[in-house]
Amino acid sequence: MISDYVTDLRRAVQGPDAMDLKYLPAFIAISFPFAIIVESATISNRTQLLDWMLVKFVGLFVLGSFYYFLRERFKRRTDKTVNVPALILLSGIGGIIQGAVIAFAMRKIGLVDVSDYWVRPLTGFFLGLSWLPINAVCMNAFYSYARQRQELQSKVQSLQQLRFNQSGLAGVIRENIEIGISRQLNLGRAQAKSKFDNSLRMGSSTDISSSLLRDFASTNLRDLSQQLWHQSTYPEIRESKPTNQFFELYHLGLHLPPIDSFFFSFTSATLLMPLALRNCSFGIGFILGMSFFLASFITMAALSPIAKKLSPKYKFAYPMRVVIATAVSMAVINVTRQRFAPAADQRHIFIGVTAFIFMCGVGLLISLAKSGLVDQDKVVEALNATARNEKLAIGLAEVEIASISKQWAQHIHGSLQSQLTSIAALLEFSSAKGDTKTRELAIESAYALLNSDFSIKPELNTRDLMDEAIHRISQWADLIEFEVDCTLERDLPGIPVARFGDAIEEAITNAVRHGHASHMKISMALVADSALECIFTDDGTGIPANSVNGIGSAVFTTLAGANWSRTNREDGPGVRVKLVIPALELPPVGGGSSVG
Repeated sequence: MISDYVTDLRRAVQGPDAMDLKYLPAFIAISFPFAIIVESATISNRTQLLDWMLVKFVGLFVLGSFYYFLRERFKRRTDKTVNVPALILLSGIGGIIQGAVIAFAMRKIGLVDVSDYWVRPLTGFFLGLSWLPINAVCMNAFYSYARQRQELQSKVQSLQQLRFNQSGLAGVIRENIEIGISRQLNLGRAQAKSKFDNSLRMGSSTDISSSLLRDFASTNLRDLSQQLWHQSTYPEIRESKPTNQFFELYHLGLHLPPIDSFFFSFTSATLLMPLALRNCSFGIGFILGMSFFLASFITMAALSPIAKKLSPKYKFAYPMRVVIATAVSMAVINVTRQRFAPAADQRHIFIGVTAFIFMCGVGLLISLAKSGLVDQDKVVEALNATARNEKLAIGLAEVEIASISKQWAQHIHGSLQSQLTSIAALLEFSSAKGDTKTRELAIESAYALLNSDFSIKPELNTRDLMDEAIHRISQWADLIEFEVDCTLERDLPGIPVARFGDAIEEAITNAVRHGHASHMKISMALVADSALECIFTDDGTGIPANSVNGIGSAVFTTLAGANWSRTNREDGPGVRVKLVIPALELPPVGGGSSVG
């Protein structure tokens, strides 16, 4: 297990984003108040404390500037990776520069300390050793966890949906929703059929009969489809409360051990060293730092099997391991100070409290990092442990209702309204031309539709893309003149045939119903051997200025995603609709069929 963590850690530290410095400003901002707290113990003069704050700010500014200079130089390299020793060394050099600037500034403003010329750069070096590695680890942890979290959420949603369907609740909800929708549809259908019957029985003109069909389609069916479409806009996932990725990572980190005992102890020691050197010579400070490191490393390693055994039942087993290791290390430091530097021991309590605060910060960073860098299996394990304590309230019933409502809204808008509009237009066409045969055909089609139950019937569509295109276009052939230019393979895996037909019919319906077009050009062709491009150009009135996307637009989006557009033509009146439909495993281009 430890070897896996070390591999993950090394990959994160020396990765191509190691010098991104995304989190460095936050780390610098956090360290500033702690540095002020440490110095305030020996500075009683308020003016001197303000001077020290200014000096410390300048030192941190120089440190940040040095790191950002390194980043700009790093960007110009062809090889964007950096090895761990080099990263630690560069980080420590930044600390030396910071310490030297602080020592020089202190002398200039009168904060005299004879040891500052060598103590400040030295303590800055030890403190700086962890800046860039911690930034690289945390940055890569967040990036890695964000990707894993997205994948896990998708898997969790799929599993939850599967369980929901297997429980039978999905079928019950669909049955109840469809009963209500069918009741409204059949009531409107019966009224429309009665009016249509009366108009024909009383010898009303064809225009009146067609108007009845149009009114039913544009009023009753439109209102119902809009109502259902509104119900389908609920979010797919509703959580009981908003999640914060920062605290989520920390919460997950409670279930996992630190990435590596050595890394934890090394990072802690570098942060503690500047505190340990206060009022001590370098030799004594070095002994204190090594004492802390060894005590921390030995304790962490010794408690590892115990924490691993307790962690399934007690989620704070690993954090308590860190707390105990820190407490033992601080006790060792106190004993060491009393042995080697009793005269400098007057501040050991203050140093202990400050060091413990630092350790809490280190523990937080390690928890964040380990949660994002471990293998996905470990994150799944931790996520499951978290879910046992607090499960997300996923509104699967609302998801199902939204899905059903969307299907019915598109069915009513794209199928029923389009068919009624087509029949009404056919009646008007036959009346204008005096074509009795076409009129009888239209009336027969109207009765066939009004006698049906308007339900969604799963069709065993055996047509391929070309046949589907011809079928949908032929239904409007008497109402609008078509020019079709189509050269494509008859079998394009990955493109749903029924949705493809719905998109064609939606484009034609809009041109006839809203644009009053008399001519439409349809072109279809493969582009870049990876997608099917469909362009519909009509000669209608164009898109109104206040037009907004509605249910019809969703038909295009369902098929082509965001790869579609609808604009007014530049070369004359009318609309141009373009869809680029992704296809899977396309066959070789060539030998396509042509329709026109």
